[in-house]
Amino acid sequence: MGGDEFVVVAPGLPPETVAKKADQLRELAKHAGHDVCGEDILSLSVGQALYPKDGQDAEELLAEADRRMYIEKQQQPSRKNRRLYPRMKCRVTIELQAHGSEAPLLANLTDMSLGGCFVETSAIMPAGSKLKLTFSIDDGKMQAEGSVVRIDPGS
Repeated sequence: MGGDEFVVVAPGLPPETVAKKADQLRELAKHAGHDVCGEDILSLSVGQALYPKDGQDAEELLAEADRRMYIEKQQQPSRKNRRLYPRMKCRVTIELQAHGSEAPLLANLTDMSLGGCFVETSAIMPAGSKLKLTFSIDDGKMQAEGSVVRIDPGS
């Protein structure tokens, strides 16, 4: 299983309840994404397998659940093309200065577009924080101002 996959073992849960619980988990994931990021960004694909109908041992049950999860994932609307502008991957060291702070921090710009960028830093900056980014280029410096839209701790 990958880092974004998990297994729920629920002995004695009636088959008709399994579908309801899966729907509840999907809704929880959707609401969590909205609460944390302010947009409908998270989805959950569920693959269900019931003993003994779908398998006689853990390996068979996991294989069937995994197969069904990927079928469900393929049936969901694609979320990969929801950006307005194409993204450019990069790795550039920049200066990052929060509004009101005295000294800039070094940060890594790793992804950018006309609509925004992704910056890695050890500083904790809450959503809404105003920032100034400074890029050093051969003939000087270029600056951009913006605000933190979303944070991704642990990236």
